[in-house]
Amino acid sequence: MVSLFVLLELEIGSLRRQRIFRDRLNPLDAYTDVEFISRYRIRREMFLELHDKIETFMSRSTSRSHSLSVTTQSAVTLQFLATGSFQTVVASAHGISQPSVSNCVRGVTDALCSIAKECIQFPTAARQMSMQHGFMEKFGFPKVLGCIDAHISQLLHLAPTKQFMLIVKVSFN
Repeated sequence: MVSLFVLLELEIGSLRRQRIFRDRLNPLDAYTDVEFISRYRIRREMFLELHDKIETFMSRSTSRSHSLSVTTQSAVTLQFLATGSFQTVVASAHGISQPSVSNCVRGVTDALCSIAKECIQFPTAARQMSMQHGFMEKFGFPKVLGCIDAHISQLLHLAPTKQFMLIVKVSFN
């Protein structure tokens, strides 16, 4: 009877899947400045500043031996948001699972929402009038407070007297 138990234990033990720990790269060390910007749509300095601001919201104690660092979680989320790619594509690029990407995106966006009030500031009434006047003088756009970086490409003329513009792709400074 004991030998039957030992055989069953050996068979069950051989069916268990062995855990694989992937060596995750640190995006701050792995890419040049140009590659970093093309992947995450943010400069390395801004990434570090953002990392420092959300680190207190993201750091949590865990009993896991190989938990994701705040840097990896931030990089995964920024690549997902910047590229608009599928979570599985971002997961394979960072050597993690798709559910881990989902958890990273949720955690980092919650942290970003927590610091939004200190990072997003709207202009005072006097500054608002000055900005609107400046945009009108320089670009001919009335009642504009600001703009988001984007490439603007001219479409073919649909009418001979009007030019139509379309925002095609978000870019960076």
